[in-house]
Amino acid sequence: MTIRPRFALPATAPGAAARCRAIFGLLGLAVAPVAVAVTVTPAGDLVAAGTLSYRKGFAGLSCPTTFTGTISASGAVTINAASFTTRGLCAQISAMSLPWTGQADPRGVLVIDNAAVEVKAPFVGGLCGPSRIELQWDNTHSTLTFKDVLLQAPTGSSCKTNGQITVSPALDVQP
Repeated sequence: MTIRPRFALPATAPGAAARCRAIFGLLGLAVAPVAVAVTVTPAGDLVAAGTLSYRKGFAGLSCPTTFTGTISASGAVTINAASFTTRGLCAQISAMSLPWTGQADPRGVLVIDNAAVEVKAPFVGGLCGPSRIELQWDNTHSTLTFKDVLLQAPTGSSCKTNGQITVSPALDVQP
């Protein structure tokens, strides 16, 4: 059976793509955007380390933090481990639901899915995440910036993270 459209929009008509997505949406059909790839060199193991500031409820602290994982040549990231130092209150933060996966994108952003931590501290403890987070990538300095990155808590206060970590080896991410 062949389905013939009752009308056609020229491909160059202003807003044609948006109208088509709206029509498909009304019909319950998904229209996914085309993914734009990145190229990352060198691919392989990575370590991202630095001091991050964490806030949950009224409590805040700065912790030396290290993430270890891998990145593919196409920008797919897997975070296998995270440590928040072993001293003081920072030792009360644990990564949950590892590995975390994500993707570098051409906007200069690293998207991580299902990031989650557990804070084991009186009055402000609990789970934060899993959440999708976006980190700003600086190709010149091989750094990731956490700017008010929010891990939504299922109950109680969410966790907010700020700071910068340096990725080693230095990565070159190109659209």
